[in-house]
Amino acid sequence: MRKFHFIFTAAAVTLIGCGEADQTATGFKTPTTVGGLSGNGGAQVRFGNDFSAVTGNGYAYQAGAIDEAGFQAFAGIVPGASVEAAPASATTATMRGQFEVAVVDAILMGGTTITGQNSIDSGSITLVADFQNGTLTGSGNGVDGGFQNIFLNENLLTIDGTFSGTTLTGTATYNGVSGPLRGLVGVDEAIGAFHGNDDGQVHAGGFIAD
Repeated sequence: MRKFHFIFTAAAVTLIGCGEADQTATGFKTPTTVGGLSGNGGAQVRFGNDFSAVTGNGYAYQAGAIDEAGFQAFAGIVPGASVEAAPASATTATMRGQFEVAVVDAILMGGTTITGQNSIDSGSITLVADFQNGTLTGSGNGVDGGFQNIFLNENLLTIDGTFSGTTLTGTATYNGVSGPLRGLVGVDEAIGAFHGNDDGQVHAGGFIAD
């Protein structure tokens, strides 16, 4: 049975687990109604959530050593989220809001040891909803500076989504790593959850804009 050692330089925590697992993995999970996610792994995981003060819609996210199985990240929309569909006459709308994302990056594999830097990033985002063509596009930058963001480069999040009715799918790219996007787009709000990974980074997060 192979042992994996997870060293989080920001938290100075070492976690030892057993079993063969992917070095990095991400996915969607359904949060609880209060924005919790199962299996957050304790001190080795950064996690959070955000809710709209107007609609109550929300999302949750986490990233870290999940259940001693590797560097993993998950995000999802809180159950019961809904938005008002745009009328047929709607053309485009510019929406502004905030995003949050949990990240493990600077991942290195040496023998049976995996090291990485974990952090939470956040920033403003501007999105354009094109109701005639069913697209949601835009971008935003996280907060540079500070110890927890030292490895996050430009911290850029870009959204390239499509929607039918109010259901949003597409691609979200954070810090150069792309992954799937899910969410909702309405006449006055867009909410999304996303995740992505490669050999050097895992991340998961979400956004709310109106």
